[in-house]
Order: sequence, then structure tokens, then C-alpha cells
Amino acid sequence: MSVHQEASLIGEFLAWVSSQSSPSSYKAKSQDLKLWQAHFTGLSQFNDKEKLLNAAHALRERYQPRTAARIWSSWREFARYGLVQGLFRRAIIFELKSVSFNRDRQLEEKIRLNDLIDFCERIQNTKHRALFWFLLSTGLRVSELEQEGILRNLDLASREFALPSGRVAFLCQRAAATLAEYLAVHPLPLASSAIFLEEQSEQPMKAFTVYQLLKSYSKKLGLALTASSFRDCLALAMLREGASAEEIRFFLGFKSLKSLEPLLRVVL
Repeated sequence: MSVHQEASLIGEFLAWVSSQSSPSSYKAKSQDLKLWQAHFTGLSQFNDKEKLLNAAHALRERYQPRTAARIWSSWREFARYGLVQGLFRRAIIFELKSVSFNRDRQLEEKIRLNDLIDFCERIQNTKHRALFWFLLSTGLRVSELEQEGILRNLDLASREFALPSGRVAFLCQRAAATLAEYLAVHPLPLASSAIFLEEQSEQPMKAFTVYQLLKSYSKKLGLALTASSFRDCLALAMLREGASAEEIRFFLGFKSLKSLEPLLRVVL
């Protein structure tokens, strides 16, 4: 492909982006394509694995992970546009599954199981201790807890929590015992009641409340935790105990194996 054809394709792509996206998105992709032109001398280099890996390394060294990931995503989107237009048959950029801009070392530091167990155990409030043990053991998203955290979905005898989607989450012994202790002190009147309620209310605990509690306890106990720390930690523990990536994807409700790639790189 000639330089003229390449410039024409970039112009067509950006015109399409302009028709589909916001002005800020168009501006960002324009800048990202200028960076692409600085790294490569032609579209054929989308099929030069070594140059692509070198470019990914340069992005990782020069930019923050989020920015580098955005630039790489723009390049992939541009390659997909060229494929759809039939201008080339293959783009190796889609085959480089190992390319990621996550900081694996920081991820590994963030999700130590013993830290999270200690975090849960140091919480004095029975309800809040049960809440975080429940999240750690089941791997539920906070949004799932708010929407599906209903008493009738819980079987404490079997230590199972069934979601309407058909997914079943499991409670470890400590999580089940802590939850039983909480329910003995705060019995729920109906099977349709949310397991965790807002203070002085019959309304299900909101995701915002969980986030605020996590922020407050993290600050108090000196840990930098986010809601995703619980799911990531459980997934990593399962991997280290020999569970397959597909088993973890199924039991924790990940949409795709791609979501597990950062964890796989920590373990393998």
C-alpha cells in the first residue's frame, strides 16, 4: 500500500470515527493514529510481529497503563477498519494476546489473600464483617450483591449462594459462620429480604454504601483495597490451587477469559 493510500485510509477511518463518536474521542484517535505513523512506515507492518511488540514495549515505557491501553485500542480499531474494508486480509495485532498494559507487579501486591482475610477479621461490626467475608468467599460483584443478594438465594447448610443466572457461588466455613452469626443477631423477616440492608431501613444495601464502607475500613486498617480486590484475590487463589481458567470464568461469572489475563500472567 502506498503512502497516499495509507493517508487516504487514515482519513476515511477518522471520518467514520467522527460520525460515530464524540469530538473528544475523535481527537484522541487522531492523536493515536499520528503515533502509529511515527512507529510504522506502512500498513503492512500490522503483520510484522517484532515491530508490533517493540511498539507495545515503547508505549508501556512512555505512557501510563491506561493511556497506553487506549492508544493500542485505537490501533486495533484502525486495523479492524482496514480488514472490514478489504484492504488487507490479516492483522497480527489481533493475535498478540500477550500484549497488556496492566502493571502485574502492582496487581500481585494488591491481592494477597492473607491481607484480605486479616482485613475481614479485624472488622468489629458483625454485619460489616459478614458482608466482606461474603464478598471474599463468593466473589460476587458489588452490583450483584445489591441486585441479587436475597435470603432465598442463600443455603447456609450447603454453604451455597445461587444467582438467578444459574451461577452458584460458595461460602468457605469462616464466611458461613460469620454470616450465621450476623443473621442470628439480625434475623430477616422474609425470604425475599435482602441479606444486607441499609442502616435503619428495609432497603437492600446499595453499592455506593458498600464502596463507602470499604473506603472507610481500608483507610482505618491501612490497606489500599478496591471492590475488585475481592474477586481478583479469589480468582488468583483458585488458580494457585489448580482450578482451570474456564472453571474460574464460569464460577465467578467473568464474561470472557480475557478478563483473567492479568491474573494468569501473575501465576504463570
